[in-house]
Amino acid sequence: MNISDVARKAGVSKSTVSKVMNHYKGVSEETKQKVLAAVEGSTYTPNVFAKSLTTGKSNLIGLFMSDDLLESFITHIYWSEVVSGIREALVKEKYHVLMFAASPDEDFLKHATEYRVDGVIMLGDYPQPAIVQSLLDSGVPCIVFDRNLAGRRTGYVSSDDEGGAIMAVRHLLEEGRTKIAHISGPGWSYESAKRLETYKHTLAEAGLPVLPEYILEGEYSVDSGIAEGHRLLSLQNPPDAVFCAADTIAAGVIQAAKERQVKVPEQLMVVGYDDLPLCEYVNPTLTSIRQERRWMGKIAAEAVLEMIANPDSEPADHRTQVTLIPRGSTGKP
Repeated sequence: MNISDVARKAGVSKSTVSKVMNHYKGVSEETKQKVLAAVEGSTYTPNVFAKSLTTGKSNLIGLFMSDDLLESFITHIYWSEVVSGIREALVKEKYHVLMFAASPDEDFLKHATEYRVDGVIMLGDYPQPAIVQSLLDSGVPCIVFDRNLAGRRTGYVSSDDEGGAIMAVRHLLEEGRTKIAHISGPGWSYESAKRLETYKHTLAEAGLPVLPEYILEGEYSVDSGIAEGHRLLSLQNPPDAVFCAADTIAAGVIQAAKERQVKVPEQLMVVGYDDLPLCEYVNPTLTSIRQERRWMGKIAAEAVLEMIANPDSEPADHRTQVTLIPRGSTGKP
């Protein structure tokens, strides 16, 4: 059943059906009840795109990412919890989510325009930031999640990466470790770069040298942690602690240490980042920096809705706090 069928059954015009379904004022109670009775038990569903032409709003928020990162969004619990937080906040306000994974030759702005999204949340890293710039420059309300991207109506939600890195390094220093290595994420990762620079600064502040051989670039995976862990432990002067840019990397380092009969935490302390559930399942359990992932998603959703509701408001710039969670990998019970 379509809108014409509902109008015919109720004995009213199609525009009246549209007004009732979109909760417009100015329709008598008697007419409203006729339309609702015609709709009840039917298969009629209002067309959201037609509705958006009338109201100027689609009640859709686009979640945009680069398509080469799609797999990690599906499989990695970090992003699944962020998206859950976004969705929960949007559904509460009767908004829905459309997810877009676009390749470098696609136009992000074109997708946003075609689907008439009311706002956008940008997730993940963009190895080629130019693919999203037209969207950011368009004036569409946009929240960038933990990335350094600028635009006309662009707000930000980020985690305190610098604060987290300081906590991690200082924790190892307080445990008496002085040969602290770092395994970062990929070179194009914005948050990884912040953690790396803060690691260097915190060591220098403590009067310790920053050794090039103690700084390795990895991927956000256990396999990468194993490979880079073996590289560090094969050095003539191996580190006595490793701060890793992700828990998955840290879990791999612990495995590499086991394979080399290096005791954790006695000979090597390890700190990860994110506080994923795997921290409780590796042996020893993994000390990590906790990010409130679901909360960050909620904040991002609320921020973009505020920009939509108040077009003249200043775009948000939220920074969420992080927490050190000590566990067995640094000698804590």
